[in-house]
Amino acid sequence: MNLKMKMNALYFLAAMIVLMPLGLADQVFLTNEDRLTGSIVNTDAKTYQLQTPGMGVINIPKSLVDHVITDADIKKAEAEAAAKKAKKWSGELETGFNRERGNVNNTELKGAFKLKRKTDKNEFDLQGDTYYSEEDRKMNSQKHHGMIRYAYSFGQTKKWFHFFKTEGDHDRFANIDARVIPTTGLGYWFSDSDDFKFMTEIGAGLTYTAFHDDTKERTDLTVTPHLFIEKKLFWNSSVSEDLFLYPTLSGGEFRFKSETKFDNPITDQLKLRFSLINHYNSDPGEEVKKNDLSLVSSLVYTY
Repeated sequence: MNLKMKMNALYFLAAMIVLMPLGLADQVFLTNEDRLTGSIVNTDAKTYQLQTPGMGVINIPKSLVDHVITDADIKKAEAEAAAKKAKKWSGELETGFNRERGNVNNTELKGAFKLKRKTDKNEFDLQGDTYYSEEDRKMNSQKHHGMIRYAYSFGQTKKWFHFFKTEGDHDRFANIDARVIPTTGLGYWFSDSDDFKFMTEIGAGLTYTAFHDDTKERTDLTVTPHLFIEKKLFWNSSVSEDLFLYPTLSGGEFRFKSETKFDNPITDQLKLRFSLINHYNSDPGEEVKKNDLSLVSSLVYTY
């Protein structure tokens, strides 16, 4: 490259630096699919005034504009994306009342928590809930449930995952002193967007059950299909279905838990939750009902 060509290149670069102010990041998209880039210096009910590097200030009728993306919009979206990527931990604290029909027929106090850490490659979940009630200073309901789970994604799209999970239960009035279910298996995310989530998984493991009465404890081979669906609705509300199946391969017992939830936000961190929960056990034991149906109203704090 000769000296004259080098000087011309330097002059062009200097001109671009001088003519391109810091604010030239607004983009005006026209209805004919053209796009103009510059800095919006003024706007009224009918017109945008756009400062451009080559044509100076031009007036654009709003009737010709499809939409506008400003420098502030871009920075806000970038900041939200960065914050979402940085926030790997999330959780919930929940408290409310449960109206139950089944092995007990009363109103219970509910407390629950969830803790989650999710990255592009793996996921960790820890959660627990408890129900308690008493009448005339005597306990007439006591249930606890806990779960710890780890999953890691694989494959080109990271939609497949392998998980390890252990669940534990105690239900005094369903004759369950302790039930522990360690499982491992595979799952697939059909959709994992903010608007719609759809996941299914299946695992295999053991179910160990110790009973409150004199029934002999037992251990059964178990498969654990699981289906989860969540859909955003109006005003950031959402509805979801969480279905767990627990058929045993050696004991002949079949159980399932279905939880249908509707969440309605109050603020960015508080929401009202209404849940319909159905527990079913095909072989619950003597004088124990097969179904427990619960309607829960609760307040949820997210963090």
